[in-house]
Amino acid sequence: MERAWVISKKAPFLGVLCLALSAFIQVEPVSAKETQEEKLEELVVTATKQELEAKLSPQPVNVIKKEALEQVGYRQNLRDLLLFEPGLQLTYHGGTDRRFVLRGMSPDKVLILRDGKRIEGRLNKDFEVDMLGVEGIERIEILKGPASALYGSDALGGVINIITKEPLKPEISYSARYGVISGGQNPESKNLSLSAYTGRFKNFNLGVFGRYVKEDPFVETKNYLELTPKREVKESGVKLLYYLDREAKSKIKLEYDTMKYDHFFIYPLLGRARRHYDETERNNLSLGLRWGFKNWTFDFKAYKSKFEGEPIRRALNGTLEDYDYFKKKLEALEAHIIAGIFKKHRLSVGGDWRKAEYTGTLTRIVTNRSAGSRYYEGRMYPLNKGSIKYYSLFLQDEWFPTDKLFFVFGLRYDDSDKLDNHLTPRIGLTYLLLPDLRFKINYAQGFRNPSIEQLYYRIQVPAHWIWGIPNLKSEKSQGFDVGIEKDFGKKASFKINLFYQRAEDFIGTVFICRGDNLGTCKTRTGETVPNRTPYYEYANIEEAKFSGLEFSALVKPLAWLSGRLTYAYLEAKDEKTDTRLDQRPRHKGVGEVSINPLKELRLSLVVEHTSDLIFGTEEKDYTLIHLSGSYKWHRALEFYGGVANINHKKDFDLPILGRQFYFGIRGTF
Repeated sequence: MERAWVISKKAPFLGVLCLALSAFIQVEPVSAKETQEEKLEELVVTATKQELEAKLSPQPVNVIKKEALEQVGYRQNLRDLLLFEPGLQLTYHGGTDRRFVLRGMSPDKVLILRDGKRIEGRLNKDFEVDMLGVEGIERIEILKGPASALYGSDALGGVINIITKEPLKPEISYSARYGVISGGQNPESKNLSLSAYTGRFKNFNLGVFGRYVKEDPFVETKNYLELTPKREVKESGVKLLYYLDREAKSKIKLEYDTMKYDHFFIYPLLGRARRHYDETERNNLSLGLRWGFKNWTFDFKAYKSKFEGEPIRRALNGTLEDYDYFKKKLEALEAHIIAGIFKKHRLSVGGDWRKAEYTGTLTRIVTNRSAGSRYYEGRMYPLNKGSIKYYSLFLQDEWFPTDKLFFVFGLRYDDSDKLDNHLTPRIGLTYLLLPDLRFKINYAQGFRNPSIEQLYYRIQVPAHWIWGIPNLKSEKSQGFDVGIEKDFGKKASFKINLFYQRAEDFIGTVFICRGDNLGTCKTRTGETVPNRTPYYEYANIEEAKFSGLEFSALVKPLAWLSGRLTYAYLEAKDEKTDTRLDQRPRHKGVGEVSINPLKELRLSLVVEHTSDLIFGTEEKDYTLIHLSGSYKWHRALEFYGGVANINHKKDFDLPILGRQFYFGIRGTF
């Protein structure tokens, strides 16, 4: 049974042609040392909350490794990295919120983790995908489909787990990058980062890191409309590890990080422009323990995340027109035990407790629970607060009845002090038809509790009023996956996956009425909506279904040449109206060719194509071409640069802003 949990993983190939190429690809023997190194690289933790060979996971899980993070230099943040994964697509709202959809699921229905821990942020997740940098990331694991049987609420459509590095040897890494977009007054971007680890010194390891990002706004020259805000990000953190064994598997980990994100933009509203300032800060503190003994492993996490912001709106002359304040806090305790039983089973039992709390001005939240007041520029703003406590228990059994069959079953119970309880199952299997050919099938359910914002949120701005509804139902989904994977030694491999997911009680905003001079448009709590201002409420509005195909493949015929192709087909429809959902493309494909003419030199050409993308009343198609290169002078000094969107495609609705030039240096020593 020792081999049951580890089967090597290789990457994808270039299109369906890999089937034909199998006749020409010679599989080379692999040494024991190479095999072991390969196995270690292919372990994932997101699929089962414990180390598992990626190829064994019945539920699709894709891994973006550290090497891939550095191959294309214009990938500055999590959002950029996700664009190249099949089934993931970027969407924009209002030009400033940058979001993504996973298999048609909007970002609020996808759980984002950092080293297995939830991080507090905005409801639409634009803060996470736009501000989390690639620096310090060891790999990113993307689990697709409902995953509430392990992760509870928010994992309605999948999980994205960002895993940071913990080098055991002394290491200092740095990166500096400069970029400019051709057009829109040529906005510049600057990115600096630095990290340092002592490596293992006796039983200790200490790491520190920092990052600074500054981006100018893109201003459309015809009407001077800012399509992107001016951004500034400051991030720093410290990580302290104490190892309990020689292998560094059992350890105590203490972490703290802080990020300050400021953005500013000017936008027209009801005929006159306003200045919008948004100063946001997030702080995370966590303590973890992982202890293994023979066939037993105990994993415990205690963490706290605070997300605080001040959205401010001013007239062009600087006069204060509107002030908001909000603070979101998340406190969590998580624990589970992993036990090997009878050499054929690996059992996991665990649970968690979480408390989410939201405090804000009355223009943000109404709960009839006073939280005092806040003063700004001589004015007093009353505060309200709301909170929800969550509890859960889960059980998971991984079973290897034969050398060719892997089976996993999971069941989780979630409850809270204010919302409905949920029982969510999961069942899947992987069958090894041949050592290098696998068949997979998986069924899982997911749910998402309404957030505190959707229950108690209240926003009053001149553009609109939006009210939260305390009696919202939880969103639910169930999904099926069927896939097949094939390897051709070290030369190539491919994956094909078919999926179907049905979701109920989607939460969104619905139009109720528009304010008039007679005062007939009123909120649920009796307030009169101002004249001409539209009034919306959160509601359970949709039943949707998502189906499609995902394909990824890679070929490496020569040591200096490799190619990759990913393709996703998606049908995302509202079941009641039988109409396609907005901003979900039907086709998306990415092709990449990389060459290493010299050991130190790497060149990459990427072609990205999206078609049948519904945007309001339009249907959009576009193709983007990216060229990048890097030259490693030394391990401590690497030069890189390139041109993103080399064909200078523009679409200010999405927005695609045009050609971008960039260059930088990085290194590790």
